[in-house]
Amino acid sequence: MLAGYTDYGFYKDRYLGQIITEPAFSALSLKASYFIDMVTFHRIDHESVTDDVKMAVCAAAEVILKHEESSGKSSESVGKLSITYDTRKTEEKKMYAAIQPYLAHTGLLYRGVGK
Repeated sequence: MLAGYTDYGFYKDRYLGQIITEPAFSALSLKASYFIDMVTFHRIDHESVTDDVKMAVCAAAEVILKHEESSGKSSESVGKLSITYDTRKTEEKKMYAAIQPYLAHTGLLYRGVGK
């Protein structure tokens, strides 16, 4: 895969996204698309990507951006300095939660046998 499953035009016009800039979108979309490929076991047909998949990419891309902007911090205190960082697993859980509303009904997240 050389590009993500969606483009900035879809992000702005259909997903109605506002937090990702156009220059940053390609890299974030690609990272999100690789994550979605991982959790769907590469079952997405690259020739006919549905709007559900594109919406999921946009949602995951926003999670990635928020994580990058926070430098992975999940909380920070000032008095007696205490900083807590998200782990990679925490970021993945947030991305999975973000894509689930778009992909839950598609069968792409099914992990069982015989479907």
